[in-house]
Amino acid sequence: MKLYINLLNFNSDKIAGAGYFMKRLFEQIDFSSSVFQEFDEIVILHNKHLAVQKTFSIPSLAKFKYKPVGGMNRFVNRILYEQLILPFALIGRRGIYYSPTPVIPLLCAVFKLNSLRLISTIHDMIPFYLREKYGRLRSAYIRAISKASAKYSHSVITVSQNSKSDIIALTNIPGDKIFVVYNFLPKTEFKKEKVVTPTFITVSTIEPGKNIENTIKGFKRFTEKYNSGHYHYFIIGKNGWNYMSILQELNSLQISDKVHLTGYLNEKEKDKYVSQCTGMLYLSKYEGFGIPPMEAMYFGKPSVVSNSSSLPEVVGKAGVICKEANSPEAIADSIYHLITNREKYIKEIPEQLEKFDPQTQVKEFIATLELNVKNA
Repeated sequence: MKLYINLLNFNSDKIAGAGYFMKRLFEQIDFSSSVFQEFDEIVILHNKHLAVQKTFSIPSLAKFKYKPVGGMNRFVNRILYEQLILPFALIGRRGIYYSPTPVIPLLCAVFKLNSLRLISTIHDMIPFYLREKYGRLRSAYIRAISKASAKYSHSVITVSQNSKSDIIALTNIPGDKIFVVYNFLPKTEFKKEKVVTPTFITVSTIEPGKNIENTIKGFKRFTEKYNSGHYHYFIIGKNGWNYMSILQELNSLQISDKVHLTGYLNEKEKDKYVSQCTGMLYLSKYEGFGIPPMEAMYFGKPSVVSNSSSLPEVVGKAGVICKEANSPEAIADSIYHLITNREKYIKEIPEQLEKFDPQTQVKEFIATLELNVKNA
């Protein structure tokens, strides 16, 4: 029996949410445990131009076999391969097919071409709420494949109770088919705050869905309303869809001396900013999980987040929930509230982090595998 893991969606070592989810599983899982003894091979499907073992911290074990596939940098090529070529390569196979994205080879399920148990991961339902993010055709495909994968997968993994509720509402699949595995940081301990500078940060791809325009306006209003011109705001992340509108907004506000775009930073560089900041600003319009506020908590840093999707679930009592994230005035007041009540929120962080205990989340993931191995 084989375990197939589809990493074809990733074509750069600059991974984000879904990529980090998979990387951290590879880092934390004990591949000598009983469920993995059921597999004679673990086959990694990946873009041939990606150093996949290094990018995802895949252990050097003989059981891992790599299948590089060319042409995966183009979205259309990947669809054609996953839906029209891969299903026939899997004819007659027995085992588990796992995708850390909402993509399964549908022909395998519809026409029962093999005995594979199909597990997909639907991190969020963003394409249903922010349809402009991916462009018309790509968005339509992602919505369609998310619904189809939810229907035909034997199990669906998601990363928050909020996402589970959204998946049920939008696909009508039974809830007992969906398993919640929270994002987590492997082998990471809570670090009591040692340094705090008058800075706020956002770690995010620069795109309208992250509500960065209103966050910048809210930060500017905070500096004006509360006489806090000594504070700086750093936005850490690569450019995403329609990022130029955000840059234009920043220029029009004439606050570029206080708001800084660092671009994409590696983990070490990013952690330096997180460890020294006053707090994280994460007022996204929709998140399947929201990793940056969780990362900030490990450094003893509270966050201001929007009252949207999974973010209140992630932050709990360890941060400020801004109820009007489209209002710069409300954002400014929330930032000030965080500053004046920091110690109260910091005290709540250790208990909130227990929810994302790595061993607990890995057990949930392995339990999903075990269920499907049992029925394979």
